[in-house]
Amino acid sequence: GLARRHRRSALGGRVDLAPGRRAGAWRTTRGYRGAKGFRDRHRSLDLSGTYADGNNSTKERTLKSDPFAQLSLLDLQAQDSTLAQLTHRKNSLPEIATINDLSAKAAELNGQRVEADTQVSDLTRDQKKADLEVEQVKSRRVRDEDRMNSGQISNPKDLEKMQHEIVALDRRIGTLEDEELEVMEALEEAQTRLDAVTSELAELTAKIDDATLSRDAKVVEFDK
Repeated sequence: GLARRHRRSALGGRVDLAPGRRAGAWRTTRGYRGAKGFRDRHRSLDLSGTYADGNNSTKERTLKSDPFAQLSLLDLQAQDSTLAQLTHRKNSLPEIATINDLSAKAAELNGQRVEADTQVSDLTRDQKKADLEVEQVKSRRVRDEDRMNSGQISNPKDLEKMQHEIVALDRRIGTLEDEELEVMEALEEAQTRLDAVTSELAELTAKIDDATLSRDAKVVEFDK
């Protein structure tokens, strides 16, 4: 019992557990702005970059840029601006609009040229076929007529049959020649269209070439 009362008395009273220090003593730390009543080892660090003097005034640190770096940045910005202006001027050349317009017309004309050229090729093939058929029928007629005139056929019925065949061949030759003539006329029209489109396309191509040379010359002047 007596030992326990001594321990409670020691814990309950104000005992100086650290010899040499006065109980309840506090130490202030320069630069700390926390609440009063906290010991130094319990206080947070102030890393805000400010310093407290006698009047609690704040000193700010300023960052100064390198003047050479600023000049380099300004020079790069000026170069970028100049390049952007040159690019805009190049893209705004009137020759570009002319080239685009003429190229669109040339593409349309080239489509017409391809169509006309295909038609000419087809009609040329048809004409050759018609010519061959006419020549074959004419050759057959000549052979039959030669046989009749040579006296090789003495039978009257055979002669009559040969005469009818020659008449039929003449009709066939007339029909084939009419078809051949139609093909020739269609071919002539198609060739005329092809020549006209080809000529107009050549003129447009020459204009595109001239506009391209003018554009390139101006671009070279811009790049100097």
